[in-house]
Amino acid sequence: MKPPLRFAAGLLMAVVAAEVHARAETIVVSPAGPQRSIGAAVRAAAARSLGAMKEAAAGVAPALMALLRDGDEGVRAAAADALGRVGRWARGASAS
Repeated sequence: MKPPLRFAAGLLMAVVAAEVHARAETIVVSPAGPQRSIGAAVRAAAARSLGAMKEAAAGVAPALMALLRDGDEGVRAAAADALGRVGRWARGASAS
């Protein structure tokens, strides 16, 4: 891949990742549970994004737990990983 094209592709991926990160909680948390109309890849990316937020995402641990029952294996794996990353803080938040 030519350097300008590689740069453009990387920039586009960064923009998409930033958008998913900004909307991660909205994607994962809804009154009826995870939004099924959103594709599995986006639900998994949202879970990974919340996992990366660690302590700041502790409040959405119940929604991540709901994703453990998602029909897509990739979403379940991303949710499990995210819970592993936020779990310590989620336990601390629930104890207070």
